[in-house]
Amino acid sequence: MSAVDVVVVGGGITGLGVARLAARNGLSVTVLERGDLACGASSATSHMLHGGLRYLEHGHFSLVREALHERAALSRMAPHLVQPTRFLIPFHHGDRRPPWMVGLGLAAYDAFAGRHRLERHARIRAREALALEPGLEPSRLGGAGLYSDAVMDDAALAVAVARDAAAHGATLATYTEVVAARPGPNETVEVISRSRLDGLQTGCLAKVVVNATGAWIDATRAILQRSLHPGSLDPAPIMRPTRGVHLVFPALTRGHGLLVFARGDGRVFFLIPFGSF
Repeated sequence: MSAVDVVVVGGGITGLGVARLAARNGLSVTVLERGDLACGASSATSHMLHGGLRYLEHGHFSLVREALHERAALSRMAPHLVQPTRFLIPFHHGDRRPPWMVGLGLAAYDAFAGRHRLERHARIRAREALALEPGLEPSRLGGAGLYSDAVMDDAALAVAVARDAAAHGATLATYTEVVAARPGPNETVEVISRSRLDGLQTGCLAKVVVNATGAWIDATRAILQRSLHPGSLDPAPIMRPTRGVHLVFPALTRGHGLLVFARGDGRVFFLIPFGSF
């Protein structure tokens, strides 16, 4: 039976990031993933590496500043995975958010990025917006805002993080599902997993177990709770799932991203160029 400092359950970007940091700090790490790396939400994102422009409207300034700092860090560390992209925000007469309000948000977005900002925001007239993106609906178009963000390859990023973790000694076990746990010696936990390829079960002693299974966190907690404390009630859920919808089309723009406000309720949605889609 193997013994490590940390067992990470979940091979998405969060679990792999934890494993990478632990391994780089000299800890022994094993990652257990029931499918392939990044097979869940980590390969089904919007592909945006961004600060969260829409969060400014809700006053989440520290979140935006931190996210923009991370955008800069990843752009520096993995430039081959990051593509700076220009986004348009069409202005239509009668919008709930007038152009001056959007412009104020774009100025704040650049300011929070500081010296790491990408190309500065701008405002253009309707004729210029249509020249950039002829597919825009021209009726009621009063111009557009321009700002810069980044588009990235989410699955490739997860694999790159996994490779770096492995290079620093982490063990990555894919198609390996956690099925139980039991107390081990000296305040360790024995995590029992089963290969989904050949059905073999193995145990691993760990000083710390990290549950990084994303939307399946509560299900993983229940598995661990039932086996560590037989007869106990399942732990109360700590997650409140939400759902993001991504629709994939052939390219709809000439390479720009679009941030658009729904006419019905004002919610935000994006058109994001990624490869030829």
